[in-house]
Amino acid sequence: MRAAWGSEDAEARLRLLKALQPELNEGDREFVEGIQKDRGTRVRALAERALYRLNGFTGEHAALAEILTRIQQTSEGFLRKHLVLKLDVPATLKGHAVNAWLSETFAEVSCDELARGLKLSVQEVIEGAAKDTNLMLALALMATADCRFDLLEPITKKLPEAWEMLALCGARSLEGTPEDEREKWAELLARPYGALPPVSFLAWRWMHRALRGHLPPGLMEAALDCIVAMDHEGRIVEFNPAAEKTFGYAREQALGRRVDELIVPPRLRGGAEAALDRALLRGEAGALRRRVERVAMRADGTEFPVEVSVTPIEGKGEPLYTAFLRDITERRQAEEALRGTRDELQKRVEARTAELKDANERLVDWVEELQQRAQDMRLLSEVGDHLQACHSVQEAYTVFAQYGGSLFPDEPGALCMLSEGNNLVECVAAWGTPPPAEEVFTPDDCWALRRGRPHVVEGPDARLVCRHVGTPPPAAYVCVPLMAQTTALGVLHLIEGPREAKAESALAPHHALARRQLAFTVADQVALALSNLRLQESLRDQAIRDPLTGLFNRRYMQESLDRELRRAKRRRTPMGVIMIDIDHFKRFNDTFGHEAGDLVLRELAGALGRTTRGSDVASRYGGEEFLVLLPECPFEAAMRRAERMREEVAKLELRYGDKPLGPVTVSLGVAVFPDHTKESEELLRCADEALYAAKQAGRNRVVAYSADPQKTSAPDSV
Repeated sequence: MRAAWGSEDAEARLRLLKALQPELNEGDREFVEGIQKDRGTRVRALAERALYRLNGFTGEHAALAEILTRIQQTSEGFLRKHLVLKLDVPATLKGHAVNAWLSETFAEVSCDELARGLKLSVQEVIEGAAKDTNLMLALALMATADCRFDLLEPITKKLPEAWEMLALCGARSLEGTPEDEREKWAELLARPYGALPPVSFLAWRWMHRALRGHLPPGLMEAALDCIVAMDHEGRIVEFNPAAEKTFGYAREQALGRRVDELIVPPRLRGGAEAALDRALLRGEAGALRRRVERVAMRADGTEFPVEVSVTPIEGKGEPLYTAFLRDITERRQAEEALRGTRDELQKRVEARTAELKDANERLVDWVEELQQRAQDMRLLSEVGDHLQACHSVQEAYTVFAQYGGSLFPDEPGALCMLSEGNNLVECVAAWGTPPPAEEVFTPDDCWALRRGRPHVVEGPDARLVCRHVGTPPPAAYVCVPLMAQTTALGVLHLIEGPREAKAESALAPHHALARRQLAFTVADQVALALSNLRLQESLRDQAIRDPLTGLFNRRYMQESLDRELRRAKRRRTPMGVIMIDIDHFKRFNDTFGHEAGDLVLRELAGALGRTTRGSDVASRYGGEEFLVLLPECPFEAAMRRAERMREEVAKLELRYGDKPLGPVTVSLGVAVFPDHTKESEELLRCADEALYAAKQAGRNRVVAYSADPQKTSAPDSV
């Protein structure tokens, strides 16, 4: 063998070393060590493995040492007599990476070496590893590499999926193995104790490559897939039983016939995708290694779908090819059913998605509606707080004018109030565009005021339209009366947009009703606030005004005097006081009666109202005496104002019934701050003394106060 070693090629040397490997012993160490320097890479690797396996080798076996650290030995069972071996695979490896790691890690170790390292027999190792798939696959790889078919049989018995798993690891370990041993190895894997051969094209192609295209007859007969071998012209040279059953031809009928004539439908024979024989003739078989789907034909002419994979057969002479075909009718039907189910599911999903979208849009609308309602309630609360803080009806009108546009941003409107005589309705607050058509109208122009109920117009076809909305009337509007118990105070008028503008939302009707309900609530709240303010103003007037004359009473006059005097002191401005008394007032009561006297008092109060400023305070001081406060009025101006009052009273021509009352005259006393005094009580006393002087001087005159009694008593003017 040494003499012939150098003349053989690398492939022959590899096969020769594989054949001699089981018979090598310690006496062949020198020969094996020399082969380690061989020019062939695979030969050197096999020689290194053979050197490790020589009996009596005492060197360090690094690969075996690493494997032994990853194999755990435990015992199980009632008496702990059953050995269990478990291989610790790196946690970072998953799927195909595990198979690659097994091929690389166990490539340099044999089953015998592993058993000796574990101090067990090979059979004990196989029995102990039966529950660990990865360790069993490693044993199958080692048995394949060593051509230990005696070990491969019990391993495949415990590992039926060895075919698929070895296919993922590759067939490199079979390189250099004789053909008969390859076929024996294939039958052991494909039919472990009667098991069916694998069904995946991947396994078939791997087995075909491992056997170099020469599938053993037993494997051909046991295969469930159609296996058709053909020559370079596309003529069939082998037709397995599965192909006979699938296509309906006996093997003798198929041999020698062209593939496309036998199994390709006539309508597709001219097509590029079905011209299998032409692809083979052009050397395109390599392009067909990948699985493709075609339409095939049975002997009775029926067509069915198949999956095809073509693999070239290695060897000398004309090229041969093996085609693996599988009937995929059931799979297509399942796919169609699955596609129909998927389409139905897609339709359901789309319908459900549309429903969810609609529901989401409605939910968004509801959320927006709730947010709007919360905003309305917040604004309504603010309006209520401000209305409660108002001291007059006019302030309340100002508040509502400010908040009307915020409460009703999309509805132009106005707040209209009845006059004191209830004969006119006047606009006191407005917002939005267009402005109110009529700012003053009669109560009969509004249906809401007539009925005392809200009046709603929802379209241009309505017939009962209020006259105050103008011409042409709005398409939709609402008038809400402001009712205090059973009394109408005014009306809240809102112009709504047309229904068509709100139809895009499903909540549009609810939105319209909610806006109207808000209008009703606002009207009730404003009516209550205005009613309270009017009551407060009435009570305030009763508390500070004289009921007969309508002038301020003495208590209010005293408060005003103190307030205005402090203001005058702070601003350093003058302030005048005029004390007025009706001359011979007792004569009116005695001659014409007290009602005539009351008439004189009322007419005098009217004259004072015509001759005083808005900042002046005219009051009834008591009986027939009156007092007028003149803020920021110097002495000369106060005298002129007093004289004008006297003249205005002298012009009165009063009649009680059909009787004239005669002339009415007054006496007036004038005192001025700070000319005469700086204290309020002293200022009243000075005015009273001046009035007394006017009476003493003959009445119907104006007298200014003077510290000199002689001067005070002298009349200033008549």
